[in-house]
Amino acid sequence: MNRTVLQWTNQKLLDKQQQWWKKQSRKTVRKAWVLTVYEERAIVQKKDDKKKKLAKKAERYYTLRDKVEFAKLANKELTMNYFIFM
Repeated sequence: MNRTVLQWTNQKLLDKQQQWWKKQSRKTVRKAWVLTVYEERAIVQKKDDKKKKLAKKAERYYTLRDKVEFAKLANKELTMNYFIFM
């Protein structure tokens, strides 16, 4: 009987230890998952910001290029006599 009680107590202690380890591992897994989600969101946000900056830069470039092209065409068609400024 004494041996049976010791085995039963030992098994209960082992079960308790296993449950504790499972809880601890679940906590770290949950924390790791949350960190992974936040990191992933941060990466996506950085990519979106980069795309927006590039789009803005491209829009500015094309706008300025159009203005330069317009100025060149206007200069060709509307040539002025430089004697006005002398």
